[in-house]
Amino acid sequence: MGYLFDRDFDAETSDGFMAPCDTAAPIYTEDELHAAEWAARAEGFEAGRAHGKTEALEAAAAARAAERHDALVTLAAQMQELCAGAVDHRTALETQMTEFAIVACERIVPEILRTRSTDRAAAEVRRCLGLIMGSTRIRVFLSQRALEEHRGIIEETVRDRHAGVALELSSDPALADGDARVEWDNGVMDYSFGQIAEQLLDALRQTRPAPAKTTEKGRVAHG
Repeated sequence: MGYLFDRDFDAETSDGFMAPCDTAAPIYTEDELHAAEWAARAEGFEAGRAHGKTEALEAAAAARAAERHDALVTLAAQMQELCAGAVDHRTALETQMTEFAIVACERIVPEILRTRSTDRAAAEVRRCLGLIMGSTRIRVFLSQRALEEHRGIIEETVRDRHAGVALELSSDPALADGDARVEWDNGVMDYSFGQIAEQLLDALRQTRPAPAKTTEKGRVAHG
């Protein structure tokens, strides 16, 4: 048979008697217990709501960041496409303008050569006569047409700038209407308006882009 002692030996004094207990055990009413229960529930609900709100805000921020990233990627791709299109457009426009200039010059230059060649040859002869110094003899060679049209102005230029200098004006069948040759004691000058015009046309033609060609792998290349 067991015995249960309702005695607190630790609380007893040294003489074996229990010390009086000053604090009484707390006693709660049913209403207080219900109030504590509802308070605990409210605290838990508030904690859950705050946690859910934090998670929702973090999810929303992550979604916005992802949307911004996707928008930037899309924008970058569109900008790249736009820039590539602008380069292609500019290249096409430059090609069209170059082709237009070439065609225009190829049509205009022959007309200029036909109508202005002798004038240009005579003008170059006069420019050269203005640079010659200290020569006792000057020889000028032109085409027959240029000589007939500009003999007087050339002779006048020599009289004004080179008084007393012997002048020889001759036609050369090997010279075109835009060609001229001037010889003096220590120099010579050759001029061809036709060659200059052709050199300009060649330089303009070289600005044409190289035609596209297909490589062995079927890709288009330029060269």
